[in-house]
Amino acid sequence: MTKSPRWLFAAVLVTVSLVAAACGDDSDSSASSSAPAESTPAETTPAGSTPPAGAPAIVFKALDAGGPLTTGALENGDIDIALMFSSQGVISANGWVVLEDDKQLQPVENLVPVVRSEIAESTVGLAEVLNTVSANLTTEELSALNLKVDVDKEDPAAVAEEFLLAKGLAGEEVGSDGLAGLSITVGSANFSEQEIVANMYAIVLRNNSANVTTKFQLGSREVVAPALETGEIDVYPEYVGSYLTFLGGQPTGDLDETMELLIAATEPIGVTPLDPSPAADANALVVTQETADEFGLTTISDLATVTEQLTLGGPPECPERPLCILGFEEVYGLTFEV
Repeated sequence: MTKSPRWLFAAVLVTVSLVAAACGDDSDSSASSSAPAESTPAETTPAGSTPPAGAPAIVFKALDAGGPLTTGALENGDIDIALMFSSQGVISANGWVVLEDDKQLQPVENLVPVVRSEIAESTVGLAEVLNTVSANLTTEELSALNLKVDVDKEDPAAVAEEFLLAKGLAGEEVGSDGLAGLSITVGSANFSEQEIVANMYAIVLRNNSANVTTKFQLGSREVVAPALETGEIDVYPEYVGSYLTFLGGQPTGDLDETMELLIAATEPIGVTPLDPSPAADANALVVTQETADEFGLTTISDLATVTEQLTLGGPPECPERPLCILGFEEVYGLTFEV
């Protein structure tokens, strides 16, 4: 009977030792597994890196192509980020901030007239008339024209005519009958800059005696580009890099190289790009100064460090475009809730 208590006492000691050891292992393991999460909080994620696992997706809200719905939503605080165009005068007028495209997603985006090849090749003097408009338009001037329409609410046709008269590109003194007998339809996409530039085309063509029909604000590129190919319209203003991307090409940061690629891509579909303008306008992510200050935003990469859910407003087609949400996901590693 004296053996049982001794055996029992020894067993208790062993059991207590094992439990203590096991508790110690669990404590060490727990501390080790939580350390990385504590050492790399979302707030310290380096700019340009993949967003942390817990970072919320940016909510996308379908509005319009840099128009009053998008700018109004940004101004009213209904969205935090706006997909706009870099030459929009409303950006500087409101003191808004264009986030730097620090990974260079956006290619060269110079304006360029694109014409149905059948008309371009058969009409002497057409290219010269339209190229003269392109050559006389700079990015700064384009931004000022956009401001007149978007902010001052001036008529796009009147703004276009005033610009051309000031440049000596319209009016009786420079008119001619060089395009007499030409019937041509000028189109545009569905935002004000397009309508301004398309009006310039229409005005100079009429000033050279062409019979001009206009079809402005047709819709997005997905509508306007096919309208050119089918002959519904004969000419409209395009953007070098975006148009090449739309046609399945790969634009670069070099204008001459991208133009060569665009000419090759448009030849099979019966479209002729003319000379590109010095004026350029690319997609841009825009925030208010208050939002930039609150989250420390200066570049698109900085969006990966924001731990609050933000809302992006832009055109309905943005989620399907390589230079919009698809590109921001692939190049910047951002995530979106569409």
